Amino acid sequence: MRTEECLSPDSRPVRTSHTTHPHFYKMKFFESQQVGEYDFDFSSYQRYLQEHRDLFPPDVYAFAIDTGNYDLRSHQSLHDAWLERFCISEPASGERSEIRAIQIEASFLGPYHDLKIHLVYSGVIEYSIVTPQDFAHPPFATIGHGDLLIHEVSLTDDNQAVVHEWYFSRGSVFRIVCETFRHSVEII
Repeated sequence: MRTEECLSPDSRPVRTSHTTHPHFYKMKFFESQQVGEYDFDFSSYQRYLQEHRDLFPPDVYAFAIDTGNYDLRSHQSLHDAWLERFCISEPASGERSEIRAIQIEASFLGPYHDLKIHLVYSGVIEYSIVTPQDFAHPPFATIGHGDLLIHEVSLTDDNQAVVHEWYFSRGSVFRIVCETFRHSVEII
């Protein structure tokens, strides 16, 4: 086992312990490596967001640049949040409801269990959900997807769509490519 220090969004050191495991996932700025180990370069991520600011829909940029959505101490953070609802729908319009789109709605119980965090993705172009049979990170057993460990907002390679990826403690990965998304928080 090896111990390492990483930096949180507010530049505080975060210690992680490592044990080898077969699960691995890589986003543009985030990388899962081994049990209890993941790396996220927040400074490069923030720089990327700022450099591409004009290419993001305003609401998406505001969500992505807000470190409160990543900070381990923030009540609104998706870190350690639990997925409660994930719904895929096809809103229709037109005389015969022939104009169809894909919309995804997700709701999370916030990390301090005092908020519901809602995300609504519109103009969904692509999505994927991968959940391994075995668990990548503790706690093991009946935890569903587990804690959302990290999420990342970026653009497709051609800068034409938004990508939002989530990585859960079970090793589950959700990836949504869309035109835009909205974020809201509900106090419970």
